[in-house]
Amino acid sequence: MRKPVKAMKSVQNRDRQGHASAAERRYSDAYAYAGTLNTAGTVFKIIGAVVAFLGVASAIYSSAFERQSAVAVFLLGLLAGVACFWAGLLSSAFGQMMLAMLDMSVNSERTVELLEANAQPEVEEETEA
Repeated sequence: MRKPVKAMKSVQNRDRQGHASAAERRYSDAYAYAGTLNTAGTVFKIIGAVVAFLGVASAIYSSAFERQSAVAVFLLGLLAGVACFWAGLLSSAFGQMMLAMLDMSVNSERTVELLEANAQPEVEEETEA
């Protein structure tokens, strides 16, 4: 008489006990880093928008005094704002990609463990006659 493979039972028991949370705990540092990277990108985008706005506003204000300096202030403010916004955009994109990869690895780990458990040969226990 064949009995179920013990490895399969242990995987199923872990699954009922919250397998996803165990995987998430394993990757908690990576999740924190990805979240921080995403948040830093958002902050950089906000700073870039504010810097660009201040550059345009100061160019409008200084245009009343001198035309050439207004153009220079406008271009420098706009360039700094766009550069900051672009850095924030890249940072947020990397953070989002990292989060997506972590979610994929956490969600596929269960499938891999189930496949590994099914790939193990069945253990037959000999019964005494």
